[in-house]
Amino acid sequence: MFLSIEPFLIDKISHLLKNTFNLSPTKEQQNISFLVKDNSLASIVMSIYIAIGVPIIEEIIFRGFLHNYFEITTKESSQNKVSSNNGAINRLEKIKTILKTSLIFGLMHFSPLNGWTNISIITITTFIGIITSILKEKTNDLWASVSFHCTNNTIAILQLRQTI
Repeated sequence: MFLSIEPFLIDKISHLLKNTFNLSPTKEQQNISFLVKDNSLASIVMSIYIAIGVPIIEEIIFRGFLHNYFEITTKESSQNKVSSNNGAINRLEKIKTILKTSLIFGLMHFSPLNGWTNISIITITTFIGIITSILKEKTNDLWASVSFHCTNNTIAILQLRQTI
């Protein structure tokens, strides 16, 4: 399944970087992994928050506010441009908006404690950002990207908890 590839890719890329550069998991990664795999009430609440709460908040911030901000600013700047091919300019501006929003989304997942694992995390979250931005753009509905993001995080949490 396509959605379940994120944890798999992060694991494989992290393993490659660990073996290539002789790195070990950071304390933060070990703690998060332990918290998510634990069957305590706190762990279950944390897992639900990561699966549902975080995607809602991130999508409102990135695909809601930030995406709309970039759309508004590019519309204002493109109104000042005179061109015979407005369709191509609009398409290019939408692609720029999607890429800017997605790259910022990916970079926001950077953690100094993750070391080389940041490369895989930023790459994959930027890709997820592109998908959710396209969903928002095509459907003109924030809940489409929220649903995708929640599904993605839920599958990742279930895989970390070794439920699926």
